Amino acid sequence: MMLTIDRSTRLHDIQLAFTNAFAYLKLEFLKGGAGSPSLKKIFRLPGEAALGKGVRDGIVEICIEKESKVYEVEKAFRAVGLPVQVFRKSGDHWIETSLTSDWTLDQQNKEAEIFSAVLNMAPRTQVGPL
Repeated sequence: MMLTIDRSTRLHDIQLAFTNAFAYLKLEFLKGGAGSPSLKKIFRLPGEAALGKGVRDGIVEICIEKESKVYEVEKAFRAVGLPVQVFRKSGDHWIETSLTSDWTLDQQNKEAEIFSAVLNMAPRTQVGPL
């Protein structure tokens, strides 16, 4: 997938294209510096925000393949001034992929898909007094 990004691109458009390609993954754009951002210290940008001056060179293209590793994708976005974090679906939650950033996007997506399938097959038990 080739993402073409310009100053009028909305963050939501990028997130939607990414999730359409990888149904169990999502991108969160972060407000802060480059490097390994801590989500506890950095604010997430709203999806409806346009990039404006956030894109350094006006129009950029980012190539994202199934074989791309998480850290490569995050690095490609940071290189154009867009710090992101990839998240993987885990049941009803989204988890950071920082501990598995050397996995490919395909590995991340398949792992989340398998986990979701197992959760959907598990019998639901009632919690609380009978």
